[in-house]
Amino acid sequence: MTADNSSHAMGCLNDFIFFPPLVIPDVEISTSPPTKKLAIGTAVNLTCLAQPRRIDAGYYDRWTEYIQWYDPKGKPVGHRCVQGRRMVLKRRCLLMLKKLTAEQLGSYTCEAGNGYRAHCRRKSVQIRPQEAQTIQIVEDPKNQSAVIDSSITLNCTATGHPRPTISWMKNDDPYALQINKKVEEKVIALDNKTVFSQLLLTRSKMEDNGKYHCVANNSAGKRRSQVAFLYIKDLDAQTVQSVEDSKNQSTFIDFTVNFTYAARGRSKPNISRVKDNDPYPTQSNPNAKHRWNIIIVIGSDLTLSCITTGLPTGHPQSAMRWIKYNDLYDVQSSSRAKISQVRRDQTTHHQLFLEKVKKEDGGIYQCVANNIAGGGTSIEVNLHVVVH
Repeated sequence: MTADNSSHAMGCLNDFIFFPPLVIPDVEISTSPPTKKLAIGTAVNLTCLAQPRRIDAGYYDRWTEYIQWYDPKGKPVGHRCVQGRRMVLKRRCLLMLKKLTAEQLGSYTCEAGNGYRAHCRRKSVQIRPQEAQTIQIVEDPKNQSAVIDSSITLNCTATGHPRPTISWMKNDDPYALQINKKVEEKVIALDNKTVFSQLLLTRSKMEDNGKYHCVANNSAGKRRSQVAFLYIKDLDAQTVQSVEDSKNQSTFIDFTVNFTYAARGRSKPNISRVKDNDPYPTQSNPNAKHRWNIIIVIGSDLTLSCITTGLPTGHPQSAMRWIKYNDLYDVQSSSRAKISQVRRDQTTHHQLFLEKVKKEDGGIYQCVANNIAGGGTSIEVNLHVVVH
C-alpha cells in the first residue's frame, strides 16, 4: 500500500496557493497489516490520524472537526468520525475491511476538516493485490492395489497463494469421477496457503482400475500431481506363491516369450513360462489368464527376466518394453529400477531389476515384445510387497 497527499479535491482548498497559508489539519494514515500488498480475504484496518498544525493548536476552532473515509469509487465509506463534547487534539478514525475482496482493491482516501469552510486535507492509501504464488504439489497420490469391494483413499496436498482448489481426474477425464456415486471428496484447509484433498472410493470394482491424479488451481495457474495407478484384484482368480531367497533377500523369476519366423510366412509368437529352469508351456490363447503371484519382503531386490527367442541371425531384434497394471504405463529406468538387455545367440534376455523394493512397487508386471513376426505378451506377475 502506498500513500499520497491531495489537498485539492471534493471541495478542499489548496493551502499552497494562498498567502498566508490556510488553516488545514495535518493528516497521517496507518494500516494493519502494514504490508503494501494484501491477499484477497485478508482483514485490513485503515486508521486516519488528523490534528491541527502546531501553530494552530492553541485555537479550538482550528482543531479537527470531522474525518471521513472514501472508497476507490469516491463514495463515503465507514463512519463519519466527529468531535464529541470533550474535544481531542489528535482525532483518529478507523475503517475496517473484514474480508478484502477483489472489488475492494484500489485507493482509499481520508478527508479531515475543521470549522473553517472548505479547509480540509485529503490523503490516500493504495491497496494492491498480493502477487499470486506458483502452486506446489506437496503430497502426490500414491499407487495402490486393493481387492474388490474394498475402500480406497487417495491423498493430495497443494500450496500456493491464493490458496488453491483441488479437483480429481481419472484416466485424464474430468467427468469420470463426478458421475461415480461411490466417490466422495474431503477437503481441509490446512492454512491460508495449503489445502488437503482426500478422494474416497467405496465398494471398489474392476472398472475402478485406472490412473488417477489431482489438479490444483489458483489465479497463478494450475498444476497436476503425479499419476497414481489403482489396480483392483480379484482374489478368486489368484493362487499366491511365496518366493524368497533368505541369503540375500532377493527374488528371481523368469518367463519366456518365444518368437518364431518363417521365410515364407509370418506366425504369431508363442508364449511360455519358465520357473527354476523347468518349462511350463502355455497356449497362446488370448482369453486364458496366466499369472504368477509373488510375495516379497520390503527392502529385498527383485529381478524379472523376459527372454525373446527364435529370431534368425541377420534380422532385426525384437522391441521389448515392461508394462505395469495392464499397460496403463511403461516401467522406466530410475534410481532403483534398472532395465538391461543382453543378446545371446538367437535369444535376447531383457531384465528388470528393482533394488530395495518398496510398497509402491507392488502390482502387475508384464513384458511386451514385438518384431516383424508379430507381437507377444508374457504372463502376468503379481508382485505383493509385505513387511516381515
